Amino acid sequence: MPRRPSIPLARSLGRFVGHLKHAISADVSRNRHEIRRETTEETRETPSGTVTLRRTTIEEVELPPAAIRPNPPEQP
Repeated sequence: MPRRPSIPLARSLGRFVGHLKHAISADVSRNRHEIRRETTEETRETPSGTVTLRRTTIEEVELPPAAIRPNPPEQP
């Protein structure tokens, strides 16, 4: 199997700076509402010792800006 050529340092630094720039300029003001978070945990015995398996499921609803009300109606 042929070896992949190594990535030059300058390219790696450029990719790193690009990732940082993207993270800084990303819009984090999106309105997300978490509906449900479910975590299941299971412990199993293996030949190398005890292993804990954990699965987390997060259900979210992301609303467009037009659907957001400034003050939710009060419940009677």
